[in-house]
Amino acid sequence: MSTRTIIVSDVHGCLDELEALLDDLRFVAGQDRLITVGDLVGKGPNGAGVVRFFREGGHEAVLGNHDEKLLKFKRGALRKPLAEAHQAHADAMSDADWEWLAALPLWLRLPEYEAIVVHAGLVPGVPLERQRQKDLLNIRTLRANGTGSSRPDDGVPWASLWQGPERVIFGHDAVRGLQKWPHAIGLDTGCCYGGRLSALVLPSDRVARQRAFSVYVAVPLRPIKVCQVSELDDVRAVAAGRFKDGRPREVIVLKDEGGQPRAYVNRCEHLPVPLDGGSRRFLSPDGAHLACGTHGALFRFDDGFCTEGPCRGLSLEKVPLTVNKHGWVIIDC
Repeated sequence: MSTRTIIVSDVHGCLDELEALLDDLRFVAGQDRLITVGDLVGKGPNGAGVVRFFREGGHEAVLGNHDEKLLKFKRGALRKPLAEAHQAHADAMSDADWEWLAALPLWLRLPEYEAIVVHAGLVPGVPLERQRQKDLLNIRTLRANGTGSSRPDDGVPWASLWQGPERVIFGHDAVRGLQKWPHAIGLDTGCCYGGRLSALVLPSDRVARQRAFSVYVAVPLRPIKVCQVSELDDVRAVAAGRFKDGRPREVIVLKDEGGQPRAYVNRCEHLPVPLDGGSRRFLSPDGAHLACGTHGALFRFDDGFCTEGPCRGLSLEKVPLTVNKHGWVIIDC
């Protein structure tokens, strides 16, 4: 068997899934190289076990934001109490575990693959050595002014603007699921939320996945700022958490015939497939209805009611929506 480098997404204490994934890949310790994109601890059932697995196996990791949170707790620098799962992980850590975790780097360079492994991402145009730790551990999007944001709705995915030359392999952004960009790949597929644990296998570039054995933590509802009403002149698709089976959940926002904003889950009512069928086209040819790209069903703008097609008589799932005093459309997901 040739030597491989296996880069695993955010484990979050899901040790059983990690071991199952490596068994499926026929991982050979001492021959294959194993790296994780960080967040070994937090949310799942056995963070200390994951740390011990990597430490005792001589495997590699970069620091994640949840790893950093535990280290702040250890130093007494955390302002708020730890969540229950984080506290359980901290209580089970040995001195050797803490020492190993504290020594994790913020990034790893893989020159043989012209790649960089980092937890959350990078700000395009900034040399690696000058990247802020806050961005390395938390960035999800890039604002119009070029600054990074941890919010998934506060700009465009940073990786969509990364031009290389090195490819960045990252995690952290479970809402978007597996991301494949020209010069970056995001591996976080939400194992702790009941999704999957994913791994990139180099040099083959294969992505392997292991389904979660349980839903260890529910995704909390949160308000998402979409756009101003005056800017809503087309259908907006917004990442909004995950379904119970772990698949990314997307909401579509548009104006009805009266000019009022409406929001629906991007999911056909006939079969559990995206309404757009992956085409990114949401409207019927005449622009008068929402249309299912898989079955051709037609839905009214104002209430999501299906007027034609196999799910006739059913309605799309509505999403609560408000317009604040500044004219911003806010969905509650």
